[in-house]
Amino acid sequence: MRQRNFPGRVVWSQDFNATSWDGKTGYWFDNVNINQDVVDNMFSASLKELTGAKTDAAAWKKLFTYHNSKNGRGKKGYKPGEKIVIKLTAMLLEVRL
Repeated sequence: MRQRNFPGRVVWSQDFNATSWDGKTGYWFDNVNINQDVVDNMFSASLKELTGAKTDAAAWKKLFTYHNSKNGRGKKGYKPGEKIVIKLTAMLLEVRL
């Protein structure tokens, strides 16, 4: 595996079409302001960038195989019931005119 799979790796993703917030009504993270298809595509691209895989399925397999290997569970992929944590950080840039 490449270094990109080591803990602490950060993948940046940004798409201004992910939300349609007008800056006044409610919040940017309200469901009505989120374009879930765009967010899903961003997550997929980030997962593949993190692992170096070409598909989501291959990326998840690499992620779980790496995690299991580093935690003494052998070099094996996901099995039902197994969990890992992915930390998402939403950053908001505020522009005042």
